[in-house]
Amino acid sequence: MGDFLTADPAGDGRVFVEMSAGAARCLHQVAEDLLAALAPDSGEPGLADHDLFPDAYDTPDASEDFRRRHGGGMREEVTGAVWRVATEWQGQPAFTMNRRAVWDWLITYGHAQAVFRRRRWEPDHEVWARMPFDHEDVTAHWVPYVREALIRALTTGTCG
Repeated sequence: MGDFLTADPAGDGRVFVEMSAGAARCLHQVAEDLLAALAPDSGEPGLADHDLFPDAYDTPDASEDFRRRHGGGMREEVTGAVWRVATEWQGQPAFTMNRRAVWDWLITYGHAQAVFRRRRWEPDHEVWARMPFDHEDVTAHWVPYVREALIRALTTGTCG
């Protein structure tokens, strides 16, 4: 059987997630990579607000002003969510998420692509060489799919 991830409603805003061991390893590594980029301990600059929060206004100046006013709070929320995913989830392939964990996963994997888009970021080739698929495949396919699967599990039966 190939790599997979499924997400099913478990009632009360909870979601049961099951995935292959390979998908679990890769997704956990993505969370760890994002956490390291948000809070680097190596003295290197971390992920900049303009990488993490793309322009949302018509002009770059308006977007930069918004990031200046709200970037700290938004970064704190993202960092907290990513920290919880990277530390509370140990990479097990099957578990039930409560509402907060689902939100944390949506935030984490919604912002994960910022790490891979960053030009200065170089993946740890030694770590990724042990993964069942490379970081580009994870970014292009798995990260968006995780979010889609969780949203589908949360909204099943609500529209219609």
